[in-house]
Amino acid sequence: MENITLAIPVLLPLTIGFIILFLPSRLSVLFRAVTLIISIVTFILAIVIFTSGESQFSWSILTLAEGVFNLALLLKVTTLGKFILLFAMGFGLLITLYSFKARTAVDEQRNSNFYYGSILLTIGGSAGILLSNHLLFLLIFWEIVTDPQFKSVALR
Repeated sequence: MENITLAIPVLLPLTIGFIILFLPSRLSVLFRAVTLIISIVTFILAIVIFTSGESQFSWSILTLAEGVFNLALLLKVTTLGKFILLFAMGFGLLITLYSFKARTAVDEQRNSNFYYGSILLTIGGSAGILLSNHLLFLLIFWEIVTDPQFKSVALR
């Protein structure tokens, strides 16, 4: 059964997080609000996925030579995957809430676009890792999770 609900926790935070990276850093209040809303939406969708049965999603990205080669984003719910997804999206929401209090005024003005964009990229990449049913996309999502964390350490 095709289920678009599987794609939203992956693609929504990745898309919004990538857009936030290129916006000016002075819009930190907007970044905070958007990050909180997306974190709540992904957590609610994780609850929906957790309570639902087996489902999968397929989105063909590249097709060459009329079906000889087909690269598709394949997402599938497994019992262990949806259990860990629920906790990962819950931790993503908790990290977002904690960051509102933990970031000082100086930190808020400096690199806020990178910080909140990185949170959303990490949330979306984590959902992609847990739902991916294709090794290539698993590795891509793994890189999406690790790259912002590496860059945040390098910026300090």
